[in-house]
Amino acid sequence: MADGGRWKPYVQRQGRLLPAFVDDALDPSDPVFFIDDVVDGLELTALEQRYATVGEHAYDPRLLLKRWLYGATQGVYSGRERARRGRRDLAFRCLAGAGPVPDFRTMNRFRVRHREDFAAVLRETVRLAQGAGLVRLGLVAIDGTKLRANTSRSKALSHQRMVEREARLEAEIAAVLQRLDEVNAAEDADHDEDDDGSGGLPAELHDRQRRLAKLQTVRVQLEREKGDARTPKHQKSLADPEANMMRVGNDGALT
Repeated sequence: MADGGRWKPYVQRQGRLLPAFVDDALDPSDPVFFIDDVVDGLELTALEQRYATVGEHAYDPRLLLKRWLYGATQGVYSGRERARRGRRDLAFRCLAGAGPVPDFRTMNRFRVRHREDFAAVLRETVRLAQGAGLVRLGLVAIDGTKLRANTSRSKALSHQRMVEREARLEAEIAAVLQRLDEVNAAEDADHDEDDDGSGGLPAELHDRQRRLAKLQTVRVQLEREKGDARTPKHQKSLADPEANMMRVGNDGALT
């Protein structure tokens, strides 16, 4: 163990006092709070009535709408990435509440089934943001043009600006929906339906004791191979300790 007197405290795997609510750990300026309140205030009866009243309980559509909407404002279009953020990102976790986190299949099925509902919610959210005087909602710029209505000329100008603003809004919503389709279609082509694309640890390394034992085995093997004129940069596969990495190319890159 390193000399504790040389370093600032660094202690892991020790209990600590966290905020009673996840949202207490977030900056009050985070747009997640605005989106949370907007969706909670929406009338979603038509959407909710599409769900069966019998069988397995479904995820609350407000939860799924919030996660897709917040992701769009953060430039996160992937259903798989949203699912990962639900386990790693406090803002996404905040939207999930204390219940289970929906996986990417659930997120993507909801997006496809309720595409027009999501577009309507996105449209309404931007309009409410405009009315609230927001300049930006996450990464989404808000057109805060001030409109006057004093004279007939001003009214005509205001109407023209309103038409232009609505046209821009519809174009941006269409672009978001297209981006969602493209990103998730590309991911589905690259991964099978059970692959969340996380690139996480293989199952054998999930358990910490097995992981430490595997690392120790690999370290012993690397030390043994140093006597075989191996360089310090020689690598071994954690998944298969018997496999050596091959040097290829002029730069000696490892593959």
